[in-house]
Amino acid sequence: MEKSAESNGLEVISFDEYAIGTMDHASAMTLMMRSKPDWVFATGYINDLILIRRQMADLGIEPKVLTMLAGPAYKEFIEATGERSNNVSSAAWWHPAVAYDGEDVFGTTADFVAAFEAEYDATPDYAEASAAAAGAVLQLAIEEAGTIAPTAVRDALASMDAMTFYGPVHFSENGQIDSLEPPVFQIQDGTTKTIYPEEIKQADLRFGGIE
Repeated sequence: MEKSAESNGLEVISFDEYAIGTMDHASAMTLMMRSKPDWVFATGYINDLILIRRQMADLGIEPKVLTMLAGPAYKEFIEATGERSNNVSSAAWWHPAVAYDGEDVFGTTADFVAAFEAEYDATPDYAEASAAAAGAVLQLAIEEAGTIAPTAVRDALASMDAMTFYGPVHFSENGQIDSLEPPVFQIQDGTTKTIYPEEIKQADLRFGGIE
């Protein structure tokens, strides 16, 4: 992130690391209060990011853009931070808020989420959706090949260009997926909205408190 920011002409005011479970981010907060950055980009586990968001709010630190990875991907972040979650942006490999109309066994993203919630009484995250997508992609390949013979299925996977509940699936020559753009989303009025990519965009980016 630091290298990307600099290569895109953004001034990086500071780059700090913290230990998992740190209970006081005073040094980083002091620097933020003094330098008033336009964009704060914080990474960590959900409990760490809940604490950082609360401490920022308590000190009145409200940058124009606040991005956190990957806590805001979970509803527990919104529940724990309440109104302080609004305008926090994030990204993930996948999110229940995306809206794809797939040709796989699940169909739409909403249908997959509903089926998962009915079965497990929980909202799927990107790890669980990725596992389901792997099975859905294998299903499509077997249907295309018309057989479970390994070579035929492999060839069907190699030539695949399909839409799934997870997103578009196509593989490069080295076998890596090269079609999927991880969604960028933002919590707006207590609800997660996709703001990128354009084809599944639900809202525009909102800016925060500093003018």
